[in-house]
Order: sequence, then structure tokens, then C-alpha cells
Amino acid sequence: KSLRKDIAELEKLKPNIEKAIRKHYGKNMRVTFIFCTKNIKWSENDEADAKGADIVIWREKEISYFKKIADIIGFSAKYQLFAVIHKGKKAIEPVTVPALKTHIGGKQCYTFMVQPERLLKIAYVHHRSPISLGKWCADEGNAYQRMFNKSKLRNIDTFITNGGFFPNNIVINFTSPPKFIPNSTVGDIEEGFLQLPQYYASARIVDGQHRLYGFSNNPKKSSEMIPVLAFENLPKEEEGKIFVTINDEQKKVEANLLWDLYDDVYEDSLDDKNQMLRTISRIIKNLNNRGKSPLKDRIYIPSINEKKDKNGRERLTIATFGNGIKKTGLLKKGGLLFVENWKTSENFATNRIESFFKVVKSLLPEDWEKGEKGFLCSNNGIAVFLQILKEILRYIHYRNPTIIKKSNLDDLEEDIKNLVEPAIDYLREIGENGRNEWRGETSQEGGRKKIADILMEKIKKYHPDFAPHLPPTEEEIGKKLVEETELKIRNLIKQKLKEKYGDKWWKQGVPAGAKDYAKRRMEEEINKAPWV
Repeated sequence: KSLRKDIAELEKLKPNIEKAIRKHYGKNMRVTFIFCTKNIKWSENDEADAKGADIVIWREKEISYFKKIADIIGFSAKYQLFAVIHKGKKAIEPVTVPALKTHIGGKQCYTFMVQPERLLKIAYVHHRSPISLGKWCADEGNAYQRMFNKSKLRNIDTFITNGGFFPNNIVINFTSPPKFIPNSTVGDIEEGFLQLPQYYASARIVDGQHRLYGFSNNPKKSSEMIPVLAFENLPKEEEGKIFVTINDEQKKVEANLLWDLYDDVYEDSLDDKNQMLRTISRIIKNLNNRGKSPLKDRIYIPSINEKKDKNGRERLTIATFGNGIKKTGLLKKGGLLFVENWKTSENFATNRIESFFKVVKSLLPEDWEKGEKGFLCSNNGIAVFLQILKEILRYIHYRNPTIIKKSNLDDLEEDIKNLVEPAIDYLREIGENGRNEWRGETSQEGGRKKIADILMEKIKKYHPDFAPHLPPTEEEIGKKLVEETELKIRNLIKQKLKEKYGDKWWKQGVPAGAKDYAKRRMEEEINKAPWV
């Protein structure tokens, strides 16, 4: 359907509508016309006509997006709306705050205190969500932050009402230049006054969106002060790297977002570790997107879909696959799924992992289709079978190194079937109740290894030279030596501390920094199963 006539009619009515609105609300009232449609595919000509008439186009996804945002953050949702329809236009009267100007990591930055209400007017949040990827917001393709968590915002609101405060900085990036008026200088630090940008969407939130928007519906937004660290004109990729650094190191963000994000922020990295993480991220997205993949639309990826599919079934997580593939070592340089370079390895590995799970699905489809309510296609089951995948590929390579490299995967799939079939037969033998028990037992790394070993023993019955009797790799030998050495050193230190301090060796003999490190390591181990 052509909308040319409708657009022309609205364009003709615009002057009178604007005049009436300004007569009622004041001559300075800013007016924007939005053409909303449902179940209509816009032609390029209609889009051009609307743009020429200065009319904004909204389809279902834009309407749904802002309804959701308004429901979650309330009052301040209007600034997110203005950030889109009034982007680059002045939002507020000048706001000037005392500030320090300095450099961090070679990047210019400012630190200051400001009322949340003032920052909310110019703030803007990226959302790593499929809703934000339409043409109306095309430059948000590298968006990285989570959609707002309503429960978290409500808890922060209550915390603020009860007198709570946050001492850590909101981190932002000014995309329009602020004006700094210096007063005095001490070393690399200048003290003075900072005039904030006056434009909508001129302060992108890099970290701390919930702390800021927790004030949205709270009366204290105009009286409380919050600390801010502001950078200026950072590229979006750099914003993403700062976000990853803050949240990956401090373990504040769910692993799914970070695995999704690696694809963007490590694109130009020269570090092999970062490129490996990026390649794994892209492999998982390929597995989820390919039409014939057994994992098609089965994996939760924040930028692509929701945690549940349209039938309400829980999806697997990108973190399950990311952590599982990473632990196999198959994608490291020299690994069985690494060939030539990272780009080539992406397609090579995707094809072979897809083949493996295609065979697994075909051998017990009734369990696979149950998803999280079964075993094979549950997060825990996938983690177990990624361990088995590693050993199967090692065994196939050990017997015939050419099989894995063949472009035709028929022989590889036949070998996989012959090897994995005894394990699947045993899963069928223990029945649904047994598989359910195993799903519960495999929420932690130790349980997953135990079940993987049991299943590989079933394979070994038919293939006596199957794992674990393959010769260990140099990497595995080195890792074992390191682990053994670390254990001996820990025991020696503990012994010496006990000799000096007795039963109070931990309290009196271990420095505070070492205790904090040990606590963080323990928390990291607990958080390694993000789906639990």
C-alpha cells in the first residue's frame, strides 16, 4: 500500500496543528510529527516522502520499545524518546558544575557531582536488544548495555528513599563538547567549572544506568548528588571496551551479555585471546542463525532474541556455549578447530560443531525437543557434551587426521555417530527420570565432568583406545605441572604460617589483599554457572 496520499495530507495539516499547539502550550513548544503504522511495509519512496516532510516513521517495534521503556523507568522515559526524535537539539538551559579535568589511560576526562534530574535530561542508554536495531536508530548497531531491569530499578528507588547512596561513579561519554573553565592547576589535574552539553542524547551512559535511572521516579532526583566520571567523544567501540573492562573484571554483568559483546568490541583486537573470544561468539551466533542447524533459534543471545522463545520454552544461553567451547581449547591456535586464521576458523568450527549436535539430536530426538526439560538440549547437557565433543575430535584426529579437515562432512558425521551412539544409548536406557536427575547433578563443573566421564566410559566399551588413554598434549602436560606446583606452594605456605601463628594462621598471617583475592576467586567459581 502506498502512503504518499496520507503523508501529503499530514504535511498539509502540519502548520495549522503546530500553530494550535503553540497557542495553547506556548510559542516555544517543540513539535514533532510521528507517523505510526502497523502491519505495513514502507516503500523507499514513502520513506523518502516522510523524511522530506520532516515526519518521523514508527513501526510496531518502535512503539513496543518505548511502551516497554515507559513501563520500566516511568517519567524519564520521555528523555529516551526525545533522544531519538530530538537528537542533536538543545534540551536544557546551561548547567554548570564544579569539576576536575585530568587524563586516565591517555584519555581526557572530567569528574564532578550533579543532581540526577539534570543528568537524566541529556543522558542516553544503548540497549543491546534487537528492538534498537531499526533504521530509526541504525547507528546503535554496536549498542552494548542491557535493557533496564525493572526489579533492580525498584530496589534502588527504595534504597534511595531509605537514605542509601552510591559512592561509585556513573561513567558517561559526552558526544557533544562540554565547556570547561579552568581555575587552578595541580600537576595533571585542573580544577574549575564544567558546563554540561545542552543537547538530548549528548551523555551516553557507559556504566551505571540502573544507579542513574533508579532516581527517575524518586523525589530525591532534584536534591541528591551523584558522582560522575565523564569522557569526551570516545568511539563507541571504546565505550564498549570500558564497559567490558568494568564489568568483566568485577563480575557485575551476566555472562550472556559479555559473550554477545565480544563480537563487537574485539573486532580489531590484535590479541589472540580476544580474537578467540570474538570467534567463539560468532560461532555461537552462526549455530543459532543457520537454517539447518539443530540449534536454530535455540540459543539466547541478548542482541538477537529473548530468554524464552515464542512458545515460552527456555533457550540455551550463549554463555553456556561460550564457556564450554573456550574450555575445550579447540579454538586456540593449534587447536583442532583452528585453521589458518580466525575468520577461516569461524566457518570451519561452526560446521563441525553443527555436525556434532546434528548427530546427537538425531539419536535421541524426543529428549532433544524437550529443551531445558530434557537433558541433551539443556544448558547442563550442552556443557557435558561439549566436553565429549573435545575428546571425540581428539580421537578422530588421532586415528585419521584428514577426517576433520575434509570439506565434505559425511565421513566426520559417520565417525561421530559411531563414537557417541553408546553414550546416547545409555541416556535412553536410564530413562527420563535418570536424565532429569543428571540434569540436576550437572549444574556445577564437578558434576558435569563426572557425568561426561561416565558417558565416555560407555564409548570406551566399544572403542577401547578412546579417551582418556590418548597421550596428553603439551598444553595439558604444562597445565598439570602448573597445578601441581601451585598446590605444593600453597601447602608449604600454609604449613609455615601454621608453625608461626597456629590456628589463627589465616587471620593473622595472611595479608588483607590476599584474603580479598581469595574471596573474589571463590565468588568467580560460584558464578561460573550463569544459568543456575
